[in-house]
Amino acid sequence: MNTFYNRYADVILHVALDLHEDDILSINTEEDNVEFARLIAEKAKAITGNGSYLMILENGKEGEMTELYSDFKMTKSPTLFLHLQKYEELPSSFLEKENLSARDIQLYRHLSSPLFLPVPSIPFASVPVPSEYWGNLLDSDDGGERLLAVMISDLLGLNEEDHVRYNKDINDTIQYDEDNLNSHGEIRCRLYDDEGSSDLSFSFAEKSRFASDRMRSQSGRVFFPALCASGYFRATDKRSGEGYVSSSLPFMLFGHIVNNITLFFEKGEIVRFETDEESAKYFEKFLSLDPDNRRIAEIVIAEENNRASGIPLFAYAEWDRMRTTGITLGSPRAESLLYEKEEDIERDKIGESLSNLFIPVGKSTTSIVTDEGEYILEDGIISVR
Repeated sequence: MNTFYNRYADVILHVALDLHEDDILSINTEEDNVEFARLIAEKAKAITGNGSYLMILENGKEGEMTELYSDFKMTKSPTLFLHLQKYEELPSSFLEKENLSARDIQLYRHLSSPLFLPVPSIPFASVPVPSEYWGNLLDSDDGGERLLAVMISDLLGLNEEDHVRYNKDINDTIQYDEDNLNSHGEIRCRLYDDEGSSDLSFSFAEKSRFASDRMRSQSGRVFFPALCASGYFRATDKRSGEGYVSSSLPFMLFGHIVNNITLFFEKGEIVRFETDEESAKYFEKFLSLDPDNRRIAEIVIAEENNRASGIPLFAYAEWDRMRTTGITLGSPRAESLLYEKEEDIERDKIGESLSNLFIPVGKSTTSIVTDEGEYILEDGIISVR
């Protein structure tokens, strides 16, 4: 496990945050992950010559700020921010609760971000740390921390001879794919697969573009807040969905694993769905939280041969939506919206729910084509113009 954490720290610092000389890192974490925080701070010190700030969180609340590996009292402000996430235990049954708070929704990893976000002042990353609970959630027999180490190693190529270069080489293609996807002028499209499990017409939101988990700070520094990027997302006109989609991979819904679901849309709204009896209870609860949860808020495009596609389920929202092409119900991510004022969003047909749910629908036979006949995605691969 020592090799895993050493290499995981390398990708965090050199790929996700792109650590520069003289950078100052600030780390927020729970007590459980302090040892990993110290390893990261030690590696940062070897490159920057600076210590790091450390804030230990207690039940998600900020504690006292301390310093790691500093030879003197630190006075400069942080230039990078890192959150080491503890995978919190999910609450017990919530179905009997009439309303769910934002905190409840956040614990289940369905909380939407604000639709209008400023450009970040400094690069940041939020990193999940393996735990027995998280691993056992995925596999009660052979799970645990070691299972997570294997999955994360596969995702980030930590077993590659040069694991940092491996990630940077993959990331070099992201801007090309983004530009290619945004070169299509049509906003009305059809998503379908040759096997007939999905056939959905929809429109992208007029003031939107394809974006990815590759971001830029105010100073122009590129960073990856979710450690990697393999999907591209764009907001939709929430009233535009017509047709049906079927899930192609398992996904998490309030801590419950849904293996199969089919949704039917008319005039942009889910009019019925088909799934097993237990999953239906959870999906009905999601639909009851907000009227926009019945509508498609975002389309995610991820190629079938991407770095995350070989993982059936992460139970971690940021990575699960990288596995394949899919739809998001409820609310889109702000990065794909092109608004200068928050009040302008309210006038357009953008989902504004407090919660969201990504449903994977992509296969190697899935295509997305515009009304003009141009393929955006063909047989699971992004089309080149």
